[in-house]
Amino acid sequence: MSLLSEKATEETRALTGLVRKRADLFFLRWRQFEAALATEYQSASRVVSSLDLLIDEMQERTRMLGAFHKYQVVVSPG
Repeated sequence: MSLLSEKATEETRALTGLVRKRADLFFLRWRQFEAALATEYQSASRVVSSLDLLIDEMQERTRMLGAFHKYQVVVSPG
């Protein structure tokens, strides 16, 4: 039987939550600003660029959270 530790479970939830938020933000950026407003308003490109900075920051945090971790495994008779 194998169970994830509470710490591993929390880290996994944090990572998956961040991945989802980043994907949602990217979709919002594309759908609401880039696709809908970029051809009509000059300032829309600055909004898109600003959101890209945030998306990039979130991606970097995702990489940090998703990096390899060292865990100690204990095997004991069941």
